[in-house]
Amino acid sequence: MKNQHFYFYALILLLAACAGQNQSQLSAIRPNESVIACSFTPPEAKVSGTERHKEAPPAFVHAILQDKSGKIWFGGWESGLNSYDFSDFKEYEKVNEMGRHVHTLFEDKSGKLWMGTWQNGVHIYDGTSFQNFTQKDGLNDNYIHSFYQDKEGNIWIGTAAGVCMYDGKSFINISEREKLTQKSIYKITADKSGKIWFGGDEGIFYHDNQGFHSFTKADGSNYQVVRGIVEDKKGVIWFGSQEGLFSYDGKKVSHLSLNGKEQSQQAVWTVYEDSKGNIWFGLYDFHGFGGGLCRYDGKSWTCFTEKEGLPGNRVFSICEDNKGNLWVGTSNGICSFTEKGITFFEKIFDPEKGC
Repeated sequence: MKNQHFYFYALILLLAACAGQNQSQLSAIRPNESVIACSFTPPEAKVSGTERHKEAPPAFVHAILQDKSGKIWFGGWESGLNSYDFSDFKEYEKVNEMGRHVHTLFEDKSGKLWMGTWQNGVHIYDGTSFQNFTQKDGLNDNYIHSFYQDKEGNIWIGTAAGVCMYDGKSFINISEREKLTQKSIYKITADKSGKIWFGGDEGIFYHDNQGFHSFTKADGSNYQVVRGIVEDKKGVIWFGSQEGLFSYDGKKVSHLSLNGKEQSQQAVWTVYEDSKGNIWFGLYDFHGFGGGLCRYDGKSWTCFTEKEGLPGNRVFSICEDNKGNLWVGTSNGICSFTEKGITFFEKIFDPEKGC
């Protein structure tokens, strides 16, 4: 690993409880700002042991993905691409030397790993070697925010210059072809009916058999900076935006509050549904308003912040692994929520280089 040394410190164990019935406990060891560490233990679980890992990726973890083999992948700002096989962390210097800012991760149906970077286009890893594609190869832009693969196998790509598609042979500038005006596309996903939803700087739109359609508020205005979109098991679509959280039941859109608090200034960066049907929301500490991680179980809300031991109040990525553990990427490192024990992921903060 290039000029990066990670050490282990275990000095203090802080336990904090979140409000509400059936409370869950979020615990962390944080002797000072040098340590990035977090774990989650439900109240019914017994801590049978503690795992400690010294070589976790640095802060600002923007993307987390578990591939078909079970390996966990992390993409981050300055930290590039890293993986974790539940034993050791590994840095991929080949892709990192080309650009250390990995913004999004995606595994296609063939098992290839796609990486969207900041300024360096798309990198594709087949398990042996890397390929790099940029504007010279047909991409709309070299700033990549999101990926989605449709039923036909086409890969939709959200860039800073609109929507792009890879049809298996070449990259197609969809925004240019369809005369789409929205630029930065942060999220692409599909619902059960087959509609493909897009969230970006200027709001939400979707694509169906009839083409592209705008999706505006009741007053006709656009949503602002939409980064998270997910359809839950009940068919409700959740939108996370700079204006807060919205839900769409197929008939109407509701502007929701998290934990009973006014959310007009609370930015939602990412939305995720786990295998139990809980909806998780990664919040962004936008101009000092809130931040942290919130969970909705269908009845009540539970929220976690740095006060409860979360590494950072800016939550960029959420991913559940095949063991039921929830991984959270923040502006201050990785947090693992586990039911079997406490897992710590730590690194030393270098005051000269930053974190």
